[in-house]
Amino acid sequence: MGIHVVPDKVRAIWNEQEIRILVLLSLLLQILLIFLAPLRKHCTSKLFAFALWLFYLGADFIATVGLGCILSTQFDNNYNPQPNSEGELMAFWAPFMLLHLGGPDTITSFSQEDNDLWWRHLLSQIVQVSMCFLVLLSSSFSNRLLLAGSVLVFVAGLIKFAERTWAHRLASKKNVEGTIRSLSMLRSTPSEFLFPGSERLPEPLLISTAYYIFGKCCGIILLDNMNFSYDQYLIEECSFLFNLVSNTTQAFLIVEVELSFFHDILYTKASFLRSLNGIAWRCLTLMLVVAAVLLFQLSEKHGSKKSNLLITSILFFGGVVLEMVSILFLIFSDWTVYSLEERGFRGIARAISKATYCIFRKPKSRRSNTTMSQYNLISVYLRTNNSFMRRIMGILKLEGAWDKFWYVNHVRVPNKLKQMIVDNLSSYDMSSSIDKLIETKNLRRQVEFEKARFAVQLDVQNLDDILLWSIATQICYNTIVRETNDEVMMYRIVGHQLSNYMMDILAPELKDDIDSFYKNVKSIFDGLEQPDSEADVCNKLIDDFQKYPRNEFEHDLRMGLTRAKYMNELEAGLRWRLICFLWVDVLIVQAYRLGNEKIWGSEWLNNCGDLILNVWVLILHFKALKGE
Repeated sequence: MGIHVVPDKVRAIWNEQEIRILVLLSLLLQILLIFLAPLRKHCTSKLFAFALWLFYLGADFIATVGLGCILSTQFDNNYNPQPNSEGELMAFWAPFMLLHLGGPDTITSFSQEDNDLWWRHLLSQIVQVSMCFLVLLSSSFSNRLLLAGSVLVFVAGLIKFAERTWAHRLASKKNVEGTIRSLSMLRSTPSEFLFPGSERLPEPLLISTAYYIFGKCCGIILLDNMNFSYDQYLIEECSFLFNLVSNTTQAFLIVEVELSFFHDILYTKASFLRSLNGIAWRCLTLMLVVAAVLLFQLSEKHGSKKSNLLITSILFFGGVVLEMVSILFLIFSDWTVYSLEERGFRGIARAISKATYCIFRKPKSRRSNTTMSQYNLISVYLRTNNSFMRRIMGILKLEGAWDKFWYVNHVRVPNKLKQMIVDNLSSYDMSSSIDKLIETKNLRRQVEFEKARFAVQLDVQNLDDILLWSIATQICYNTIVRETNDEVMMYRIVGHQLSNYMMDILAPELKDDIDSFYKNVKSIFDGLEQPDSEADVCNKLIDDFQKYPRNEFEHDLRMGLTRAKYMNELEAGLRWRLICFLWVDVLIVQAYRLGNEKIWGSEWLNNCGDLILNVWVLILHFKALKGE
């Protein structure tokens, strides 16, 4: 007699209830996806992203398995007939699995790779549709109303399948350029959107302006590496952007809306549903499901189990609610606000915009979701020193992911930093060559340091040099008494936050150097009482650096301490102003470098509020607008 790992009673319950469990679980995952997927545009939680990824994969898996179990049950019933009403109801659930496999409107793909492999998804969907068709074909429906309802839900599922496949195709790398170009066919002119010198654009006008720039200018995101002629395509169409950059917050808001549009095209059904045809198909799907509900209510239910009738009712209720929620999300979206504003229905657009803020956002936030992650070198050292779990992760080569998950937090980008970024972009000559941008920034920064009575070079493209300045910034931040002047405090906070942010962005490329830094710091504290705070670590390092031979410190730490020593000799205002400008330079150059390399990376485009992504889009706009 064999040994069963799972008790017989549990196995018996599962064999009897597996289809019911899978059907309800599939519906639950659809509900979670439709409400949680829109949050990923600005959510910075790694745990949330991981959970959403599991829900995304699990939704297709559960629905496919459920469809297979229903098909298997129907074939078994041909040899071991069950009561006809029970078999009919289970067959009636199969089209709902197809409806679920069509996916919610708020998420069609989790990464760009899903879009590029749209033909593979199409083949999978053909198999799934065939399975559902076999279920209906192998079932003997004695109730014609129930059969008619099954056919209606099956057709609705086919429509949802077609929407998802078409959205995948439109968002693939080969087709997304044409998709975005189609957005530029506008009836209105830019002058109707703008109020030059206005301190605050009304929300519908902000969305319309962002949409116009997205349709006309966002091609540079896709075509920047293709030697595209900016003069012919962009300059005349988007010169009005300069009317907005005087208001820094407004410029960042426009970029944020642009990225939101881009995110919707890549990862949702927006590219399909934004058209009148898409809206018509969505309404048709809802009407088909509602008609199926009416047919089910009119059908004969004699002999059916109450549990099966309840599950069927839940599926219908869930299907109708999900379709209605999809329509509501579409109505309260930026796409609808733009369409109404562009067609002259500005009163309705403003009403929808206000309702959106009352329901989904804080009224005073005006989006303002730009964030930057914080990887504090000294704080991570204190928290990971002698950490058992981190040693385990090191053995598994997962310490980087472990640090990202546990030790990286996020902060909102201050308006002061936004102003510094826009000022820098306005003052520099842009070029398609990153070398010219770096040369200009190095020259400007060298002049400013010479004004401070010493010359310190920072190569904004040299990652080792960036690490040295991050060490120096940490030392300066933790070894000098906090300033009472508000402006100096702001520069101090911004400089420290930017340093932490760039360390998080560049940590994968600086992994070996950061590990070496940690080992050097640990060796200094060997045999001594372990520090309790960042200030204790930094004060110990700077004191030992001044007292003992410098050859006790490895190169990176020694050079970082040297820079910190020089900076601490400066007046506080000058010190933190220089540090801020230095890190803004690093941010701009690294945004340009990484943006060109990682635009199609799922992590970047999944978070529209990431500062470096927003800065990269601003850089490309300034390049195009200056015709360089």
